[in-house]
Amino acid sequence: MLIPEDPKDDKCFLSGWCLVENTTEQDWDEIHISMVAGMPVSFVCPIYPPTYITRPVVQPPRAAQIGPAAIEDDLGDELFEEPKEMAPKKSMKMKADAAPGAPPAAMRAMAVTAPRPAPAPAPMQVAMKQVAQQTQVSTKDMGELFEYRISKPVTIKRKQSALVPIVSKDITGKRVLLYDQSQHEKNPMACLEITNTAGVTLEQGPITIFFQDNLAGEAMLPFLNQEETRLLSYALEQGVIVDKETQTSASSVHRVSFGGGYSYEHYYMNRVTTYKIQNKTERAQSLYIDHPKSSGYEIHDTKLVPKDTPNHHRFSTSLEPKQNIKLVINERSESYSSYYIWDMNKKTLLDNIQRYLGKNWIKPAEQALLTKVADVLEKLNDVKNVLSKREGELSEIFNEQDRLRRNLASTGESPSRSEIELREKYVAKLDAQETRLEQIVAEIKKLKQQSDDLSNHVSKLLKELEDAVRGA
Repeated sequence: MLIPEDPKDDKCFLSGWCLVENTTEQDWDEIHISMVAGMPVSFVCPIYPPTYITRPVVQPPRAAQIGPAAIEDDLGDELFEEPKEMAPKKSMKMKADAAPGAPPAAMRAMAVTAPRPAPAPAPMQVAMKQVAQQTQVSTKDMGELFEYRISKPVTIKRKQSALVPIVSKDITGKRVLLYDQSQHEKNPMACLEITNTAGVTLEQGPITIFFQDNLAGEAMLPFLNQEETRLLSYALEQGVIVDKETQTSASSVHRVSFGGGYSYEHYYMNRVTTYKIQNKTERAQSLYIDHPKSSGYEIHDTKLVPKDTPNHHRFSTSLEPKQNIKLVINERSESYSSYYIWDMNKKTLLDNIQRYLGKNWIKPAEQALLTKVADVLEKLNDVKNVLSKREGELSEIFNEQDRLRRNLASTGESPSRSEIELREKYVAKLDAQETRLEQIVAEIKKLKQQSDDLSNHVSKLLKELEDAVRGA
């Protein structure tokens, strides 16, 4: 591919070749060749060996190893604005009367009409012109495949190979820079943004890029359909330096939501990425910055509007000669802190309600529901406290009865008078504890029922609260 010297010229000359090898034992004399581009399904199936089992033999698929990293294509439908054309310079008109001291008319005519020598064409341009004249290819679109049919017969001797030109066309392209920190930390890549205007489908393959008859670099051309635009990176631009800085901070709570018995206080995690770009060259540059996407983050309050690729936000800017610029990209991701309403006491919940209401995060209807929840939760906590005390008392009675029964079992078959008195004391105490035990069991049963009823009431109120928030 040949890059034009004029920065305003958006036509790049593309010359494509196909390496054809004659692996047979016969010479190919004046044969017609057609080559098909595409990826049809193809496989090798062993049919000669006998098959003794009914299960099919499936060979593992083979995938070609990818070499240079491909640049992602943008996903959006936005169009770049066309650059404004420069106003033509006004032509100077000859005056009818010559100024005093002007040279004679004949000399002026000689000065105007003297022929200027035409610039000699560059060697690379001459070679490309010759290749374009020799390339005679007809193409045919076959749906999933694309055929290149060589018009002129080709001769290839046995066990030899030949390069056959398949495309020699001008295509639309311009030089740009692309900064991707994962490719190079400090410098952008020099790229060609090309559009396939050759009228044929271009198969993938290596490509060599020339500028002013010199090697500019090499790239890997992806598969390009007609009118498709892609970026080709071919060199590293060391005259442009990029420094990247990132800062992260959390903002204040901006809204509240409810769900599953929790209150969620939402806030933003803000991330500010600053690209400091220095153009140390003497020429103007067009720069793309591939800013990596982060899960959950969105672009916010940023002057430039990016295009999206599968994994990056692509920003476009321009650099004047010897110019330093700063590009600031603001991103934010909404996060939250959760609080379990069931674990709150009445005072804490009422304080939160007043804070939510003061910030206009909840409406009066939601405030009323939350206030009811706080009242019912206070009753529920009181019932749970009493229930906990009764269950503790029940456990103490069980432990005390177990101790008394062990003491009774320790007395002999012929107890003394003092042992008889002690046994009677133990039995009376056990009898009193059994009466209290029955009272506690009945009270615990009643408290549990009250706790279940209050819990159901709280659940119902929270469900109404979620529906009210969702309906809003």
